[in-house]
Amino acid sequence: MHEQELHWTVIYVASRQEKAVARRLEQLQVEHYLPLVARIRIWSDRRKKVEMPLFNGYVFVRPSRLQRDLVLQQPGAVAYVRYNGKPARVGEDEIQTIRRLIACGYDLEATGIDASTEPGTMVRITQGPLSGFEGEIVHTSGAQHFLIALYSIEQNIRVKLPAEALEAIPS
Repeated sequence: MHEQELHWTVIYVASRQEKAVARRLEQLQVEHYLPLVARIRIWSDRRKKVEMPLFNGYVFVRPSRLQRDLVLQQPGAVAYVRYNGKPARVGEDEIQTIRRLIACGYDLEATGIDASTEPGTMVRITQGPLSGFEGEIVHTSGAQHFLIALYSIEQNIRVKLPAEALEAIPS
């Protein structure tokens, strides 16, 4: 099967099983992507930088037809994410956006899409490696956050950016 015929989909995984499922998929040679971000974890006796999944409970996969059922047979894999009654497809451009955001080293946080959230000002990033991205600005306790929506998996990625890197898009 040609690469163009393969589609990125998303699987739900059991709690805190993202890395284990990704390792199993690697062993099976199933194309997958688990976006990881560095976080500082604090215990009573130490602090440590650890890599945590950006999206808790999700692993992106691009299996062939033969691998599709094999993915869900792995311990920790629960089900394919569905959107509007069909398996959620994630575009290559969305995967590349996530990869670029992580590579840039920005402070990232994934949040669920809240339908009651009032949309903010639409902006374009004008500086840095994310130059050209468009999205929505959210003001949270005085800080500005750029919000990129991934509707196929009902998630947002919030990126903290300086105000001078943004310009409003006229409506």
